[in-house]
Amino acid sequence: MWSVADLCYLAGLFDGEGTIYIMSNKIKQRTPKQYALRIVIGMTSREVIQWVSQTFGGRIYIEPRGIHVPIWKWMPSQTRTLIVLKAILPFLKLKGSQAEVGI
Repeated sequence: MWSVADLCYLAGLFDGEGTIYIMSNKIKQRTPKQYALRIVIGMTSREVIQWVSQTFGGRIYIEPRGIHVPIWKWMPSQTRTLIVLKAILPFLKLKGSQAEVGI
């Protein structure tokens, strides 16, 4: 599927520029809240974010910042989030414990 080098590189990017969070949303008044594990990597390098998206799938978002360089963000689908997080877990140095909680 993915090479060890790709997984190590993504883990390094994620340790430095990534975020893990639980998203909640309520679609209708009478339905219970739904929760989803999400991961995001954001940086000013468009090329790196494009590589991540091409290699691991997911969507790219642009966060404009006025006169500053925009932030490019990568977010995998909800299904792919868990797959990617499990794949990079052995290579995470800083966010391994957060990833374990999410998984």
